[in-house]
Amino acid sequence: MLGCAGMLTVAAQADNFDGGAGVGDPSWSNALNWASDTVPTGTTPVQAINVPGYGVVVNNPGAMASEIHVGTWGWIGSIDVQDSGTLSTVGNMLIAAQDAASVGTVVNDGQINVAGIAYLHAGVGVLENNGTFGSTHLHLGHIAGSDTTLINTGDITTGILSLSVAGNSVFNMNGGTVTVGTFNMVDGGTGRLNLYGGTTTTTVLALNDNGDYTIDIREGVLVAGGNHTATMALMESAGLITAYGGDGTVISEYDAGTDMTTLSAEGCLVVEKTGEFIIEETGEQFFPVGFNYIDLRTNDLGWLFHDTFNPNHYNTATVASNLAEIAAAKFNTLRVFIETGPSTNSVVMASSDTTLSVAYMQRVADFLEQSHAHGLHVIITFESFPSSAAYISYKDEVVNVEGANRFYLNPGYIAAKRLYMRDFIQMLGQLAPDRLADTVLAFDPQNEVTHYVEVAPFSLLSGTVTPANGATYDLATDKVQLADEMAVYWMDQMAEEIHQQAPGVLADVNMFTYAAVQRSIGDFHSFGVGDWRNRYPFRPEALAASGADFLDLHFYTANSADLQSDLDSIEFDAVASAWKAAGKPMIVGEFGAFTNVLSLAGAVSWKEDEVDLFASHGFLGWLYWTYNTDVQGSLWNAKSGGGVLFDVLEARAKENYFGYPPAADDLDGDGMPDRWEIQYFGSINAVNGGANEDYEGDKMANRAEYLAGTIPDDPASKFMIVDMQSDVGGLEVQWSSAPCKSYQMLRSGSLVEPKWSTFGDPVHGTGAVSVLTVPVDADQGFYKVRLDR
Repeated sequence: MLGCAGMLTVAAQADNFDGGAGVGDPSWSNALNWASDTVPTGTTPVQAINVPGYGVVVNNPGAMASEIHVGTWGWIGSIDVQDSGTLSTVGNMLIAAQDAASVGTVVNDGQINVAGIAYLHAGVGVLENNGTFGSTHLHLGHIAGSDTTLINTGDITTGILSLSVAGNSVFNMNGGTVTVGTFNMVDGGTGRLNLYGGTTTTTVLALNDNGDYTIDIREGVLVAGGNHTATMALMESAGLITAYGGDGTVISEYDAGTDMTTLSAEGCLVVEKTGEFIIEETGEQFFPVGFNYIDLRTNDLGWLFHDTFNPNHYNTATVASNLAEIAAAKFNTLRVFIETGPSTNSVVMASSDTTLSVAYMQRVADFLEQSHAHGLHVIITFESFPSSAAYISYKDEVVNVEGANRFYLNPGYIAAKRLYMRDFIQMLGQLAPDRLADTVLAFDPQNEVTHYVEVAPFSLLSGTVTPANGATYDLATDKVQLADEMAVYWMDQMAEEIHQQAPGVLADVNMFTYAAVQRSIGDFHSFGVGDWRNRYPFRPEALAASGADFLDLHFYTANSADLQSDLDSIEFDAVASAWKAAGKPMIVGEFGAFTNVLSLAGAVSWKEDEVDLFASHGFLGWLYWTYNTDVQGSLWNAKSGGGVLFDVLEARAKENYFGYPPAADDLDGDGMPDRWEIQYFGSINAVNGGANEDYEGDKMANRAEYLAGTIPDDPASKFMIVDMQSDVGGLEVQWSSAPCKSYQMLRSGSLVEPKWSTFGDPVHGTGAVSVLTVPVDADQGFYKVRLDR
């Protein structure tokens, strides 16, 4: 039993953070911020409880306490140790202490040294370490019912690390190092260990068989004393250890010389680099094409809201049917929205809620599971953070900032948005941990980022403003600089949160053009109170320098002149050059056609031409608004009129991105990426290196090898049935598979005019032999295996 010796129990003796110095200075070192008006010392126990909008900031060396509780007895608390700060305790540190209603967050970019034990204790606790953290022991999920998360990109050293003692916990090892004496998995509760990056080293690894825990590996490595390969193999076969959410290969190796076991993985992720989307494991270029998958509903006030994941209306069978149609047409990406207005259809059910709606999040998780089953990727788009108890306390005021501009300029609003995304991603990771790795292409922190010119600071002609980045701007002369620099700062904050919570998942930034709101760059004039044009979108060229991984532009045009006007208004040539120089791709995340501007026939004709123009301008994919939303009658959806837009978009996607003329990475137009040809053949003009030739003579054409993921200069590497074995259970069919590929068995009752139908579920390749058993009671017939992707 892990005890709590030395815990702070006499609250009256503790010094409480009361923020007396005000929002401008929440630092630990300012005596006015403490109830005693004295900076704590090594003999002072501390309770860090937030005041409205902010918590304790450690921005200097030397912060000390005898013991620290961060969020305790049902209160919310936080400590932010900045890169210049150090914090130490003589005794223990408890995060989310004493009560299940406590919420505690510690973010460390500097140095924390806990001479005692660090507990993620009783409530909802988060320890995010990007700096250096040391403690005697570190226990997650210490009390039954607790929900705790450890995130690391820095360096942690501790004696005993417990994944969970009695509560529920997640450890996202995203990078850096963790060095421990003994790593205990789960004594009670549940534990999820995600080895997404960095190296975790332990002298003793306790893989107990009586706990509810899983391990998923991507780019991280676990090194443990002793030989654990047999236990790890059993856990893998039971689905308790996975690689890349089940789509990769688990590798456990024992070195007798060092008496150490290394656990790692090989797998597939969609990532961006050199201005393209690349499937990391295969090197294949990826083009996200598909739809905004949107269900809308009208409330009592006549306003539209997103209803896609409403637990009262979400229909699993309907989703399955829709996704099957989308995938069959070879579309590969969907974009969805998360509704935040407190109600039964939203991610929070009531304004008093301190957690997200489990019922809503379960529908999001189901959608990801179904998308994965159909080989589809998903972009998840957020809007503003919910107006619920968990986030509204962060709202703050900045002089000369009003209205919706607060969401992008105020530090408290930015902190609330980060916390909301953190809560969302962590809960989604608990409900569908594998799908974060292999299905979520990107998180989009806000749909159509924009400043608002009708309210301060952009409505002001004079004065100054000092937003969250700490710089001061003269509103008579510096509005463009203010708009650009805060756009980059805000996106950096959002991207940092996304990358920390979901390593490998991309961060998207999107906006409409200046022409869409009848203005130009630097034009901050107002069209009058309440006018929809009173918006100044973030400037896309400036955002190339931000933490965003790709750019998503939105167009609703009726002809080529409209499109050119939109492009000219954002100075598109400069935009494309900046994003190319940054090595980041561009897509069109929304485009559509208004019913009062174009007939359905006109929409079909123009959209067919428009997507060709998108490709010619260097956009590497597009998502049509919408797949089948009839509620928004002002726009033609892809299924309008029997699906004529769906059909033409399917044809143009194949032409522009999946066939001929060649894609940008296939300059010789043979259907094989040039980089792939150079890797295996030495050039794109190698002898026997053509698409329909056979480089190594294994009777499999080169382009077929590329599509199958096999190695074209290795005669032993080819897609084929390798064995069939009959036993009492049926006929076991074995075939060679490749990572990141999906296979489907087919059956036909006859080979005379065969009619092939699917048999069994899709099988994901591992790089080894894949197996599917035809049971003894199956209908007599002929069977084959098809490569689906």
